[in-house]
Amino acid sequence: IQERLKVSARLATSANDKVAATDGEPVHFAYPTTAWLPGEVVQDVYDLWVPSTIPSGTYEILLILYREADGSEIGRANLGTIELPSP
Repeated sequence: IQERLKVSARLATSANDKVAATDGEPVHFAYPTTAWLPGEVVQDVYDLWVPSTIPSGTYEILLILYREADGSEIGRANLGTIELPSP
């Protein structure tokens, strides 16, 4: 990859409304996409702070790779859903 890209880890409604997110460079800013090798699998972890005001229900877990300069999306993965219980 020829450019440094960022990752957004998100919790979203089925209508794609973002309710929680964290953005950063891969591996806590220690392993930029420009250092990745072809075919390499890069393991990474993102913590999401979920406000207590979010209503119970089913939410999608998304990872989005994007250009920092203009926010254009390069790719996205839906990692499934999570059910948030009533407080």
